[in-house]
Amino acid sequence: MRHLSKQRALSIAVPTALVLAVAIGLVVLAVGKSVVLAFIAAATTAATIGTLLSLEIGIFALILIACTDGMLKGLYPGWYTQVLKDYFLVLCMLRWGWLSVLGHRRLSVRHPIVPALLVFVGWCAMQMFNPHGYNWILALAGFRGWVIWIAVFFIAYDYLESRRQVERLVLFIILLLIPISIYGIVQYQIGYGHLERLGPGFDPYRRAGYFTETYEVETRPAATMVSPGNLGAGLSCVLLMAIGAALYFGGRRRLQLLALAAIPLFATAMFLTGSRAPLAGTIVGALALLVVSRRPRVAIILAVAALIAITQTSKLTGGALETRLSSLWVHRSYTRHRIVMPLQTAVNYTKTHFLGSGVGVGSTAGRLLATMVTASTPAKRKVPSAEGDFGRALLELGLPGLVIFLWMLYSVVRAMIRAYASLQRLTDRWLVAGMFGACVGVLTRLLVGSSLYVWPESIFFWLFVAAVTKLPELGRAEGVAASEQRMQAQDAPEHGPASGQQRPTLRAPAATRR
Repeated sequence: MRHLSKQRALSIAVPTALVLAVAIGLVVLAVGKSVVLAFIAAATTAATIGTLLSLEIGIFALILIACTDGMLKGLYPGWYTQVLKDYFLVLCMLRWGWLSVLGHRRLSVRHPIVPALLVFVGWCAMQMFNPHGYNWILALAGFRGWVIWIAVFFIAYDYLESRRQVERLVLFIILLLIPISIYGIVQYQIGYGHLERLGPGFDPYRRAGYFTETYEVETRPAATMVSPGNLGAGLSCVLLMAIGAALYFGGRRRLQLLALAAIPLFATAMFLTGSRAPLAGTIVGALALLVVSRRPRVAIILAVAALIAITQTSKLTGGALETRLSSLWVHRSYTRHRIVMPLQTAVNYTKTHFLGSGVGVGSTAGRLLATMVTASTPAKRKVPSAEGDFGRALLELGLPGLVIFLWMLYSVVRAMIRAYASLQRLTDRWLVAGMFGACVGVLTRLLVGSSLYVWPESIFFWLFVAAVTKLPELGRAEGVAASEQRMQAQDAPEHGPASGQQRPTLRAPAATRR
């Protein structure tokens, strides 16, 4: 009955969503005469109704917006596209809360990593009222930058109720990033001219290139994302996840071939971004994947993907990109300057500001408020900057905040390793190893950036944490269901082959039965 009522609700909701979306799109087109805005408004309306009906649709919409945010902001710059990610995250949280009111079990709130998450969120909230802060708007923006995507863990953990949903999530991400990667490769070859002709919203891409050793500007594609760094970091996550997915789908050849074909494509597009932090994170994440899985097949897939990607990038860039990426280990002084010097600055500042200077005094306030930070910061109160979340945690959250931050990350890593160890199916271990490697890559990039704030990698991080820690529970539930089905099959009465009626059971005499 419940299944029928759900089908009936969907049969009513889908046409209603389409009609409302078209109507709102036509109204926006008539009032504002902007085709782009009308399309965005119509798509947002349809996705809003879908999110209110299903958390899965809401998560998919959030991923889609995070992966196309640069294109949306370029086509229609303004507050509407700036808050789209936050809007759908809030919708998902409202749906999640409403299901709790209806009596659905919220298993996520009882997970072992939750205490560390809540303590970290609470400490960031306290730092909003740090006397060294600038103003409450910046403090609110800084608080958002530190904790906004943690909610994705709770939403995803509770909506993933079956293995099929985990597979749909994986396939959706892979299928979404394939055309984005192809567009990124094409964008490297043709540049940003076709986007700049669409409007001034794409002007920031002019600063996306880098100078080669011959002082020529080399293109860094951003595809549909905000920057080349976002594209490279997102592809780093999906690349490692796809390796695990390729082995997970071992018995389903079409899905396995899809994942295998996507791996070198993701690697090539990631290399073309010229982003060194994603490359370093991918290397460390791949090592974590190999250590956890301890299977030679993973090393073979990694070697083949790297060979294809390096060969293709060499043909496209003529060797310029290899020089830039190899500076990670060739110019070790530069790498040390990017990592060690900011940490030293943060440590020295903490000696006089043990409890930090409050959230929002650094870059976590967001790009839109960067000018406000500069304008409202007297010289005597100016807080030094530290590139990387560990140094930034010292500056903004203080030494206690850094300890809590490290505790949260340790709790997440420990939960993922324990989840891997508790899995019974080998195929599940492949997928978990891929997601674990992707998350380790994100944590590596915390040394030089705010990876847990930047999208889409931050969203991927918490989605992967939720999927990894939920898979053991799904496996146990499947085992219990299979046992119940076997018991029902054994207890089921036999039926006659022709009559279809129950065959009488022959009973032994009473003395024999005793």
